[in-house]
Amino acid sequence: MPEHGASPYPHLYNRLIAITRPEPFATVLASHLHSLGAKTLVAPLTQLSLLAPDPEDVRVLHGWLIGAQKYLNQAQNPYWIILTSPNAVRFTQQWFESAKLDWSLLKACQVAVQGPGTKRLAQQAGLNVVVEANPHSSEGMAQTLLRYIRQSGSPHPPYFQWFRSALAPAKLIELIDQGLNKQTGISHRAVYDTVPAPASPATDGLIEVLGNHQLDTLLFMSPSAVHALTKLWPSSAPDLAQTLSHAKLVVASVGP
Repeated sequence: MPEHGASPYPHLYNRLIAITRPEPFATVLASHLHSLGAKTLVAPLTQLSLLAPDPEDVRVLHGWLIGAQKYLNQAQNPYWIILTSPNAVRFTQQWFESAKLDWSLLKACQVAVQGPGTKRLAQQAGLNVVVEANPHSSEGMAQTLLRYIRQSGSPHPPYFQWFRSALAPAKLIELIDQGLNKQTGISHRAVYDTVPAPASPATDGLIEVLGNHQLDTLLFMSPSAVHALTKLWPSSAPDLAQTLSHAKLVVASVGP
């Protein structure tokens, strides 16, 4: 940890920040904050869980992938895979393995991704990434993807498969439908979910420092983490809303 005067962010020096996101991302963020002079408490409130493939869904998807093979290496390929996060890449691979689907069938499809981390993992998995959303949002994905398709001049209507989190909003589906005047459909399937993590020594420690007003900053990375804390909060403890509104505590969140 740098000395107070040496830290480029002196307001972080010696502050105790609780990180509630799942591993391995929590440890990476904690290491970065620690390098800036903060103290950290890693207490994942949620965990990611692979969803079981539905046999009928697997059959339909396999037929779709077989149809894509005739467009392998063609510039005007109408078959698209959409991946909007690194987790989507990881869990789609696990989902394919669980479904006993051949991952190499995806190599016949063009791939649109959101974010450089997603792009890197998708390419490492052997996928043909041709579109990276800019900006990194549902609107950015729809605009970038539809612009690319129009400029390609393909005579074929596009076919989409979006592998997503169960909590992913449906906005991307609506935007693509609107952009194409619903001339085609966007198929989507949830391959993983975010669920509350079980109680652990780490979450017990978080509850203790919150209850004792020893925490400086509580960082929520998702609505799921907030929901999980309400489930874990003991009924014998002081009211959670009052605890979070304590004058010393800064509650920070990612997203509205």
